Amino acid sequence: MRRCLATAVCFLLACTSSHADSWSLPREVKDIEFAFGDVRIVLHYDTTHNQTFPAYTLNVYLAGKLVGEHAGVGFEQVFASADHAYFLGVSNSGLTPDAFVLFDRNGQLLKRQPHDARQVHYFTLSMTLRREWFDSKNPGVRFTAAEGRLKDVLISVCDGSRVSLMIQEDLRLRAFLLEDLLKTHAKPREICYVCFGTESTEDGGEPARLDPPKRFLDRFQKRPYQIMPVSAYPKQNGLGPWPVKNPQTGIPDGIYTVEIVEWLDPDTAKVRAGMYRSGLWAQGYGAVVKRQDGKWQVKKRGEVWIS
Repeated sequence: MRRCLATAVCFLLACTSSHADSWSLPREVKDIEFAFGDVRIVLHYDTTHNQTFPAYTLNVYLAGKLVGEHAGVGFEQVFASADHAYFLGVSNSGLTPDAFVLFDRNGQLLKRQPHDARQVHYFTLSMTLRREWFDSKNPGVRFTAAEGRLKDVLISVCDGSRVSLMIQEDLRLRAFLLEDLLKTHAKPREICYVCFGTESTEDGGEPARLDPPKRFLDRFQKRPYQIMPVSAYPKQNGLGPWPVKNPQTGIPDGIYTVEIVEWLDPDTAKVRAGMYRSGLWAQGYGAVVKRQDGKWQVKKRGEVWIS
């Protein structure tokens, strides 16, 4: 997919510095504009009240009409999908509150990732100013959309590797759900088989269970139990999962399923999570979860099932 790129001026050129992470910006108010077809993106920049951290406002115009206004949203570079339907703003600077923000042509924020060393892998990090995570010279941003929805956004990070911004968010939420299940159900010396849900098969048979990526499973090493992908679960004559007792625990090992049903907004999602040992030993729930202050929390539990 063709990439559209516009690069904002580097705000740091105006800074004066006497020591690390010390600066003072000139007092000014200005609008920085980016045009993509009938979409005009305007970053309002104001340092008249604070010469250390600018006040930003993101304004999105569609066919000359203001369709979105978001205070506190700023970035250094902005990229557009080929059809100008989706946009990614990114920053390697602590002058902006966010590492990246995704939004659409209608001015709706789709995802917003604040600068946070717990959730963003920085290759260069200073006390406040340097927040370098993506390759600003060769970012290689690529959007993938299908059925009128944004499916994924890829970007090159500082070491040249490619990361998915959508999947990263997805994995963080699933990690939160799995931690909750393991805390409640996992036994010492158990093998915990992790599943990301199911998908239909071409022959119309039993849905196939989805494995997590290896980097996700690596987060849960050095525990009193072992973490494995669901594809490693024992099968009976190749016909499907079969509850076999673990000789070290005396009970069947569990399949731990964490699913994201639907993203309601960048910080809210409908989810399902559950643990299965056998047809007579299983438990799970549906819920709405919300991210507050960078941490996921269960806000509303829905269906709960126990067998």
